[in-house]
Amino acid sequence: MLHVEDDLNIVQISQSLLQDIAAYHQAGGLREARELLSSNSFDLVLLDLDLADGDGAELLSDLNSRCPIIIFSAQAPKKVYVIGYIAL
Repeated sequence: MLHVEDDLNIVQISQSLLQDIAAYHQAGGLREARELLSSNSFDLVLLDLDLADGDGAELLSDLNSRCPIIIFSAQAPKKVYVIGYIAL
């Protein structure tokens, strides 16, 4: 699984919870996520929307039906619902 997240506290918590049940990879931003996605395949992506180098929603088109995506973000719920719906 790929976790696209730039908050190191969230990364540490997620990694400690998931490392025993999944191969855990982390990208701290859009550029790093795109690099990992170009050379790997993932069964799941946990995606933060508010990244330091851009809007995580930009990755939705890159991921287009490659794997399930869970949007894991503190952004306002209405925006998340619209982004999720548009991506379908």
